Amino acid sequence: MGTLLKRKFDFTSVEGVQYAFKAIFKKPSPPEEIFQSSALWLLEATRNVVVHNASIVDEQFTEATKNMKLGYVEGQPLPLDSKLVSRLANASIDSGCKLLEFVDNWLVKNPE
Repeated sequence: MGTLLKRKFDFTSVEGVQYAFKAIFKKPSPPEEIFQSSALWLLEATRNVVVHNASIVDEQFTEATKNMKLGYVEGQPLPLDSKLVSRLANASIDSGCKLLEFVDNWLVKNPE
């Protein structure tokens, strides 16, 4: 299933995952709050700065996290300490569990 959906949807961003779930599960769509977690958006921004900028805080990271008041300095390494890593892991786990619960409930209500 994932291989088929990978061609149609971009699962590399929170927005892309949200779009995919809304397209697949039209009525009802997954609850918006699953995708509104600031920690989930921080996870996306952190992943991008680690993968694409060798963990150096850049303008894109700063812009994506400006409302979070994190205090990271552009041009400096992103401090990946245990507190941040825990926050990001928990965001992923929490959102993943909520999405699984949504899909499970949908499947129960739509057995055919």
